[in-house]
Amino acid sequence: MTTATHAADTLLWSAGDGKGRAARTAEILLTLARLGFGELVDRAWWLRWLPDLHPPTPEEPPAEPGAVRLRQMFEALGPSFVKIGQLLSSHAGALPQDYRQELARLLDSTLPLPFPVIEGVLAAELGETWRTRFAALDPQPLASASIGQVHAGTLPDGTRVAVKVQRPGAQAIFDRDFDIVRDLVRHTRLHALLHMTRDQLDAIVSEIIGFTQAEFDYCREADAARRLGAMDIPGMRAPHPYDDLCTRRVLVTEFLEGPTLNEVLAHLDDPPWLHDHAVDRDHLARQIMRNQIVQALRYGFFQADPHPANLILMPDGRLGYVDFGIVGELDDQARRDIVDMALFEMLDDFEAVWPILVRYGMPTPQTDVRAFRAEFKELSARYKREGTRSFSGRSLGFYIEEQLMLYHKHHLKVATGWATYLRGVIVYGNTAAMLSEKLNFMRDNLPIFQEIKARQELSDLTLERAWTEGVLRQGYDLQRSLRALAVLLRRAEEGELTLLTDEGPRSEQVGNARLRAAVWTALLLLAAWATVTLRGALLFGSVSWLTVGLPAVAACAWGLAVSLRRLRP
Repeated sequence: MTTATHAADTLLWSAGDGKGRAARTAEILLTLARLGFGELVDRAWWLRWLPDLHPPTPEEPPAEPGAVRLRQMFEALGPSFVKIGQLLSSHAGALPQDYRQELARLLDSTLPLPFPVIEGVLAAELGETWRTRFAALDPQPLASASIGQVHAGTLPDGTRVAVKVQRPGAQAIFDRDFDIVRDLVRHTRLHALLHMTRDQLDAIVSEIIGFTQAEFDYCREADAARRLGAMDIPGMRAPHPYDDLCTRRVLVTEFLEGPTLNEVLAHLDDPPWLHDHAVDRDHLARQIMRNQIVQALRYGFFQADPHPANLILMPDGRLGYVDFGIVGELDDQARRDIVDMALFEMLDDFEAVWPILVRYGMPTPQTDVRAFRAEFKELSARYKREGTRSFSGRSLGFYIEEQLMLYHKHHLKVATGWATYLRGVIVYGNTAAMLSEKLNFMRDNLPIFQEIKARQELSDLTLERAWTEGVLRQGYDLQRSLRALAVLLRRAEEGELTLLTDEGPRSEQVGNARLRAAVWTALLLLAAWATVTLRGALLFGSVSWLTVGLPAVAACAWGLAVSLRRLRP
């Protein structure tokens, strides 16, 4: 390739595809019309961009199904639309199943950038002396996608690294196309094609655009790798990022060796290959689900792009994670609710599950909450009737997908973090089910849910709470004891029981001592609780509760000790 050609390629990739908004909008409209979607475009919007061309009216229905034509449209319109189509395919419950399956066939594979373009980005981000930072950098990429491509490299100390470089013109292309996509939602009836309202499609597209725009900041991805790498999860590995070599457009991490999960799935019918790579299918399936649960529910942060190509089976048996462009977060309340929901599902307690369901699905004016509840309850009962089969990886995915479909059907707005986690469970569950027919999500992961629940409870256990719950428990036990005593007395009055009494002097002294001990015990608990709870508050003037409470606790303890001494024979 000549120097002039290199220069031309570099200029083209740096400037984007050279199309302005008007030219690109016209191209998209003509593609819609060519694939039989012209009647979905609002006439006024068409004429705004193509005033000399009337909107086409199809003479006969297109031969291809709508799902196939929609996939063909995304393919024809290039990398930004392919990316949108891929993420649309992961929206279980929102898109019809045939559309999801068809869009899942989209491949984010773009022709590699010429290596001089990569060198230009590295020079701009790391300085003109960037070559001194690497002992070697392979000009042939390991992978090439719409936003960037990855090269294998070696640091001066011999460490192997993966070098991810962003396409210089990609963000400008994506930002322009995203603006046009928003117009497509507003000025076409594509939502009707996908069996949803315009507001529902707008919400999904806005979420997809937000996720994709975040992928252009490689510093954010380095931070995500760092957070995942700090998690104490046995059998999981995230590559270490080299901060001094990471910028917004360059990401350098350690290189993880091993076949991807995609390669493992492709060799499931090849026992020798599985043996050579030490693949234990049952263990790997459980490991995939366990890692996802612990990431999300113990740490509140998880890799949200569950594509098998992003998981690597390392030689030491650990599961390596790469590509952290899309991540999800759950706040403390959401994590508690997901754990509780899983445990309530195991107990078949729909009444306890229901408040959690509506907490993460915000009703809209079109929502019939009563109908939503009735359908959800029937869905839960139907899966429970199937027994343990409903908790296999694939069946669990179907169950969650039907849950999301009900949210969508009844026009509830689902919280983003909640939906992102559930979609990950669906994909990972289906992948794990392909690996192992023995997988049972609830049975295999019950100890994990119980462990996380215990950690959540212990994290809230403060001295103040311990005293408060101790006093409440004592009160509850006292109430039960009094009720039991009332029953015994009533039965004695009715002649069913005979009370034996000893009216000797010693018996009277013991009875009085026991009464005093009970009173001093109650006062001691009350004084200790008040002292701990109100320790920072002022009682009067500058005198704090702590100043008064400690002597009160000591006095009650002394009174209790005296009462107990009198109980001695």
